[in-house]
Amino acid sequence: MTARQPSPNAQFAAFLSRFPPEIVALVKRCLPKRRRAFPGSYQLVYDYSNSLVVAFGMSERGYEAIVAIAIFPRWVRLYFDKSLPDPKGLLEGSGAKVRSVTLKAALDLDHGYPGTHQGCDQARRGHLPAHPLDPHGHQVGVEEAETEENRARLTRRCS
Repeated sequence: MTARQPSPNAQFAAFLSRFPPEIVALVKRCLPKRRRAFPGSYQLVYDYSNSLVVAFGMSERGYEAIVAIAIFPRWVRLYFDKSLPDPKGLLEGSGAKVRSVTLKAALDLDHGYPGTHQGCDQARRGHLPAHPLDPHGHQVGVEEAETEENRARLTRRCS
């Protein structure tokens, strides 16, 4: 007899439990806002040794994500594709694919950081014409191993 796999929510809660309470509280306030901003999108969770990444995209392929939230022990960062216009220079980083902004409160996603809310809107608009989202998407759970480090990945549709 094989043991039942924990649900994606239970697995995510276990991953999140290794972070300090104030970071967990911030994440629990931020994630529902991103789910509402990207209804019907896939939510992919990647567990790394020093962080947990939650990416929102049109498919189960993480590299197609619209935005991602990276959870670290001391901060939470919101990542955007590098191609997103940033006329005010608010996004940090010089990576080849993404740039980010540190979130200090869930309100930063609404209006606390100039450009964060607008950045999500621009990122969503940039992806929607080619990949329309089903706003009534149902949650689905998938777990699979990824790469040689055998990192767990959870996937579910945001509803």
